[in-house]
Amino acid sequence: KKKKKGKELNKKELGKTFLIPEVLPHPSVVLLYGAGGDGKSMTAWTLGKHVACGLPFVVRGKFVPVKQGPVLLLNGDQPESQIQEQLNEIDMPEDAPVFIQGNWQLKRFNEFCKLIQEVEPALVVIDSLIGCSGGSAFDENKSEFASPLYQLARLNGSLFEATTILIVHHANKQGGFRGTSAIRDAVDETWSLNFFFF
Repeated sequence: KKKKKGKELNKKELGKTFLIPEVLPHPSVVLLYGAGGDGKSMTAWTLGKHVACGLPFVVRGKFVPVKQGPVLLLNGDQPESQIQEQLNEIDMPEDAPVFIQGNWQLKRFNEFCKLIQEVEPALVVIDSLIGCSGGSAFDENKSEFASPLYQLARLNGSLFEATTILIVHHANKQGGFRGTSAIRDAVDETWSLNFFFF
């Protein structure tokens, strides 16, 4: 039975694709971290604009095609005025398929699944990990803090439709990764903002 199950699994087309070739895998859970004021949210929104509008993206000096699709922003720690300012700064078209949910908490997993079903996003931006963790934010150095991330990664494409999830996170005072190493272990990739130039 085990061999048969392995054979059946091998027949499924589960290969990873990309929303942005060589940059943003799909499906995946990616964590972007950087120091305060370094433009983490703006970086996430820039990627979101390329996805929402299907705009070509420069990779290794060449324009590559971007898979167009809806973008869902789950925000936990920014007022609407700040989000509006960010959208204006990147010149997001008013008719772009962008959906925003404020006061978001990661523990609302059932509601997350419903939103994925309704919006069918190609990209989900969670901004930020700490802001969307509510009362558990003070436990970021404990492994249990990463439990919602494990859940998102494990059930992506099974309990809810496969999507790319980009999570904004803060760096520590030294500029390194903040919080328990379980956060890094829970996601597919971690990006430091230092490697991005727009």
